Amino acid sequence: MNAYFHKHPLLFTLFVLCSSRMTGLAIIQGILIVKPGLSIKQDLGWVLQLVYLFVAVLIVYGFGQQKEAGMNLPPEKKEWLLWIPTLIFPVFIGFSLGLERQASIWQLAMLFIAAFGVAANEELIFRGLFVNALLHKGIYPAIFFPAILFGFIHLPNVFQGTDPSFAIFQTCWAFLGGIALGAMRLRNRSILPVVVFHFLVDSMEYLSTGEIGIHITHFSYPILIGFIGINVLFVIYSLHLLNRKQNFRRGVINGSGQTYQIGN
Repeated sequence: MNAYFHKHPLLFTLFVLCSSRMTGLAIIQGILIVKPGLSIKQDLGWVLQLVYLFVAVLIVYGFGQQKEAGMNLPPEKKEWLLWIPTLIFPVFIGFSLGLERQASIWQLAMLFIAAFGVAANEELIFRGLFVNALLHKGIYPAIFFPAILFGFIHLPNVFQGTDPSFAIFQTCWAFLGGIALGAMRLRNRSILPVVVFHFLVDSMEYLSTGEIGIHITHFSYPILIGFIGINVLFVIYSLHLLNRKQNFRRGVINGSGQTYQIGN
């Protein structure tokens, strides 16, 4: 099975995705049977994200695919410095929305834990496993196809109580952000800086709204459009950095040291 998944990374990605989700939902349903008064959205969202992450990491390490998934430090420490301009994201969110001032210490802890779970979970799946699985198709398919999927999975939030305008804009900037994060993951040859960035953005979002992921709050259009604009700049910045990397002018080297030429 191990050798099979190494030869079929896309199937391995789907296996990790399905296994983690099924396990997480089964555990949450078990908790709800014991404690029927709890709510997934209000009380157990952070638990669900941690279970998703724990199962996914367990499977990845169990099959020895942590390097392929980018679960390693960037080869060069200076790669972390490239993320400094992206701090504009949490700053923009904080100045635009302010901070939730009525949350208790426990609620703040849940928001931080949920933000970490979502960030690490999504980056492992989309920028780690999906990008690696598609590298044999070339750099840009490996960046754009996961980004399209990443954007699409946010659209159903409109049916889960999210403000419709927010859900539509969220889908757009998830797609744009997916492109940028995919490029930066390849540039860094690691998902760890991507996870840190994603955590900073999500934690600021959750602290500003007091909500995890699905927001019933209505956001003004200038804020939503402004966030789209920042994501467009992030895409330009990340693709420029990726194009400047010498290895990527010739091809691409993934976490396991394999080289794929564009167009193969």
